[in-house]
Amino acid sequence: MPGEEQLLRDAYSYFANWDSDKDKFAALLADDVQWSEKDSEIGHGEFKGKAAVMAHLQTIKDALAGVQFVSLERQGSFWRTTDEMTMQGHEHHHDCVTDVVFDGGLITKVRHCFGGGGSH
Repeated sequence: MPGEEQLLRDAYSYFANWDSDKDKFAALLADDVQWSEKDSEIGHGEFKGKAAVMAHLQTIKDALAGVQFVSLERQGSFWRTTDEMTMQGHEHHHDCVTDVVFDGGLITKVRHCFGGGGSH
């Protein structure tokens, strides 16, 4: 079984190839996953459960022109990722910082774009 670091790298790959790999992305999520969206341009709010999170991810994917993975590091009991997003019709988003918590090999909590994430 791949480690959490590889699973996060896979998640970025699956997101990049969303149309063909969204089921693979969904397989990384716990049924009761909680997603806290901090970027108001892509639907600030709380999303609970795999179906709600996957619907929100579709909204994000529809709003993005592209996303570039930047970094990934362990922060104690969670992982911190950084990426740069380009929104359709908007400026570049720099350093979207996201915290991800795993439990039993599945993603259980995500705090998305709480750092950076604004148009610059």
